[in-house]
Amino acid sequence: MAEEVVHALLLVGWAILLAVATTALFRRSILSFRYWLGWLALAVLQLVAALAAVVAPRSTRLAGLNPVEWVGVGFVGVSLLVAVQLSISISGHQRALVALSQECAELRLRIEELESGESSAVPGAADD
Repeated sequence: MAEEVVHALLLVGWAILLAVATTALFRRSILSFRYWLGWLALAVLQLVAALAAVVAPRSTRLAGLNPVEWVGVGFVGVSLLVAVQLSISISGHQRALVALSQECAELRLRIEELESGESSAVPGAADD
């Protein structure tokens, strides 16, 4: 079996593994729909590219890499871009969580001030 075919089969295997793993995470509600769909699209894109790379002529080489190797490089590159996008998304959630925590703390202080002010303002409230 030609080396390119073996590489393409490995890429197809990884694409199927990615699709199955992300689907399992989605079904357990660990992964949201939009991220599952993105990873699934990436797996399908890798499948198509791996199959297309096998069909490409063996003589097609760019920078010393054959088409199957370029598919692997592209997959790693796209995966890194997705990881950066997820980091940006998580950073936004972290900022929102900090703002929410600060607002909650401020509201707690206001409630404590109001409760302590009401108990001293109402005569006989401490006696009950």
